[in-house]
Amino acid sequence: MSKAKTVTRTRRDFFKGIAVLGGAATVAAVSGQAVSAVSAPVRVKPDSGSRRYRVTPHVEEYYKKARF
Repeated sequence: MSKAKTVTRTRRDFFKGIAVLGGAATVAAVSGQAVSAVSAPVRVKPDSGSRRYRVTPHVEEYYKKARF
């Protein structure tokens, strides 16, 4: 007969698992936003060579989210 190998989980293993899952969730969220940003049409006015303020798609998205 062979002895069954028991697996003991430590608190350190728990926190490692949390870190891995958090990283995976972040990657999934960011990649989903990147895909939606790529598929959206870009409406940027032609730059006249100056470094003035420009309303880009990410700025418009911020304005949409900041509205009450």
